[in-house]
Amino acid sequence: MATTPLVAPKGSGKIFEQPTPDVPLQAVLVEVKDLGVSQKFNKFQNKMEDVHEVRYKYEFAERDKEGFRKSTIEKFRFSMHEKAKLRARAKQLLGKEPPMDLDHNTLLGTNVQLVGELKPSAKDPAKSYYNITAVLKLAPGTKPLPVVDPQRPKGQAQAAPASALAPAAPISDDDIPF
Repeated sequence: MATTPLVAPKGSGKIFEQPTPDVPLQAVLVEVKDLGVSQKFNKFQNKMEDVHEVRYKYEFAERDKEGFRKSTIEKFRFSMHEKAKLRARAKQLLGKEPPMDLDHNTLLGTNVQLVGELKPSAKDPAKSYYNITAVLKLAPGTKPLPVVDPQRPKGQAQAAPASALAPAAPISDDDIPF
């Protein structure tokens, strides 16, 4: 049986504009994505290990030349251990200690101010990445940003996903067909 070649396309070549570093910028959490389990090298134990990760994506009020919101992402190990970075970030977003069974989708639409710095890429020093250094409460009187689809131009808002707005309906015995 013949197989067809599977060749990944080269990147779009687009250079994404970075948010302004070192100043508080209004941002909204627009995506929480489970990245699943992948193999990572643990330099302390000098071995490969399975790591479950989650990604938070924020969009800023700042816009690029094309009218899209500037954005940044953070990756965390998917752990709510008391020393975990994910737990610390959830605490900053909630403004209080998060429960151990926190549904991270409930954080979607959270408005905060982010402070970050630009770090050069280890692979390509000509590129830089925005690393979040602080999460602050939204200033009093600031209008919250709506959750916006990253592909929509300026002014076209999109509602938050249903999973972020209301819990799923409980299953009852009437739902079982037999």
